[in-house]
Amino acid sequence: SEIEKTTGESAQTYADLQSKFQTQVSQRDDEILQLKGDLRENNKTKSDTQRELDDKIMEVERLDNKVRLLEQDLNDDSRTYKAFKQEIYELKDIIEDKSKKVKTLENQLHALKNTVQKSGDNADLAIK
Repeated sequence: SEIEKTTGESAQTYADLQSKFQTQVSQRDDEILQLKGDLRENNKTKSDTQRELDDKIMEVERLDNKVRLLEQDLNDDSRTYKAFKQEIYELKDIIEDKSKKVKTLENQLHALKNTVQKSGDNADLAIK
């Protein structure tokens, strides 16, 4: 009966240990499920964040491209402005040159008028 008693206690201890083990396995299974859920949620958040980041990167690239195009337009405008400025200087030189020629012609005309006037006066004197 000592054997039966010991066997009974061993059987009870075994049953207790198995129950305890089963409880621990269940708890671990629950923890694993929870961790898997957390991991899925974390991956989803990471995917959303990555998508947002990719969108931001694309937006920055679009803005960079716009800036490049604007800089190119600005350079083109600058070249056009310089060309116009050069043309204006050239036209200004031409106008100054023409103005000098006009002035010279006016002086020559004035001198010619004086000569004609003097000739007329001389002719009048000669007639008198």
